[in-house]
Amino acid sequence: MLSLKLFRQATVSQEAENLQRDIDTLQKLLGNEDPQKIVDRHIKLLHTYNESKDAAQVILGRLAAIKQTSVAKIHEDYDLPLQD
Repeated sequence: MLSLKLFRQATVSQEAENLQRDIDTLQKLLGNEDPQKIVDRHIKLLHTYNESKDAAQVILGRLAAIKQTSVAKIHEDYDLPLQD
C-alpha cells in the first residue's frame, strides 16, 4: 500500500514537472508582452490584410470587366483561390 502511494506521488510530481516545463517553454515562445497589445496588433494586421484583399478584389473585378469575363474566370486564369 505504501509503495502504491509513493508511486502515485512520484507520478503526480513528474506530471507537475512536465507541465511546468511546458509552461516555461510556452512563456519563452510567447514572451512577456502584454496580451492586450498582442490582440491590438493582431486586429491591426487583420484590418490591413482585409484592406489589401478588398483592393485586390476591386482590381480583379475591373480586369474582368475589361476582358468581358467573370471574376471567377480571372481567378481561374491566375490560379487564385475563390475563397480564403
